[in-house]
Amino acid sequence: MKMKRTTLTILLILFLLGIFALSSCSSQPKLSAEETVRAFIDAVRAGDIEKASSYLADPSASLTVPQNRLGEAIRQSMKVVSVKENKNDETFSFFTVDVTLQMLDVLQVMSRATMLYLMDTKADPQKVDPETIQEDQRMAAIYDTLLKADEKNPLPIKETLCIFTLQEQNGILKIVMDESLANTLEGNIRENLETIRKILQNQQETEQ
Repeated sequence: MKMKRTTLTILLILFLLGIFALSSCSSQPKLSAEETVRAFIDAVRAGDIEKASSYLADPSASLTVPQNRLGEAIRQSMKVVSVKENKNDETFSFFTVDVTLQMLDVLQVMSRATMLYLMDTKADPQKVDPETIQEDQRMAAIYDTLLKADEKNPLPIKETLCIFTLQEQNGILKIVMDESLANTLEGNIRENLETIRKILQNQQETEQ
């Protein structure tokens, strides 16, 4: 009888320890909307893709390591300036926050790089595709030079507004990776390429 009681006591202790262990493993710090956004951007800036993905509603959402120096500079320049929460209905699991980000002025950098490329290669602007030349090794060298910041030549920085959508999952706030956020994290490359293309076209029309 004593042996049976001892065995039951041991089993009960092990059961309680197991529950405690599972509870400890599954628990995550509950961050506010602002803390979630700041932690996410900090992880992105540090290049910690795994940690950044942990703040997403869908961890498998597209979030990759930058493939070139410009992409690295965009991510490393990101800093949260302010966060304004737009949550009106406390019972609704989705809500948005207005996030002001400080980041590299990508259009200015890409415009400078394109002009330097044209001067270096003496290429005809009429035959230059701003998107295609991004893959040219000469352009990579130009970016390496332009993106070396120092006290005398700081990188051009701007502030931009980005709307983050957050979702509450089991009491924990997660960021929804949508097209707008994805484009912001990439420095709106496509939009900037189109702007540069229009600038070149206007320059060609003026010269004609």
